Amino acid sequence: MDSLVNRGTERNLGVEITLERFFTGSYYYLATLSLFDSKYKASDAIIRNTAFNGNYVVKMLGGYEFSIRNKNALSIDLKFTWAGRLRFIPIDLDQSITKGETVYDFGWAFEESNPDYYRLDLRIAFKMNRPRCSQEWALEMSNITNHHNRFLNNTTLIREWSKT
Repeated sequence: MDSLVNRGTERNLGVEITLERFFTGSYYYLATLSLFDSKYKASDAIIRNTAFNGNYVVKMLGGYEFSIRNKNALSIDLKFTWAGRLRFIPIDLDQSITKGETVYDFGWAFEESNPDYYRLDLRIAFKMNRPRCSQEWALEMSNITNHHNRFLNNTTLIREWSKT
């Protein structure tokens, strides 16, 4: 017999706003804002955050295309993402050291959160248009801010807790 019981409930509330301009007049953009709250109640009747309750996500992207002689083009595109505090189950460091393996503190499940995550991506491309073919050369730089996503990186958390 399995000891798990499926008697929990969940609640997800949210709203999303999008602003978009299709590519006309040499440029485009798209911006979205998502605001949400995601909770669950397990069999212990305590309402908790879910692992993905970051509360907000902002995404913006846009680009501009410069026309160059002979129907060629140079384009520059940017994409920005900012996501709120993804949550985790903390590790009980003392118990983990005693047992010699990772022990999670489920009493605080998803109450603590990682820092906000953000990143900026850049793409520069040169497009050559010819009568029978076209080609594009591009340089793409992902996460040019070099911001590290710490979601599910418990090794980093253990190192930080052990410093205290």
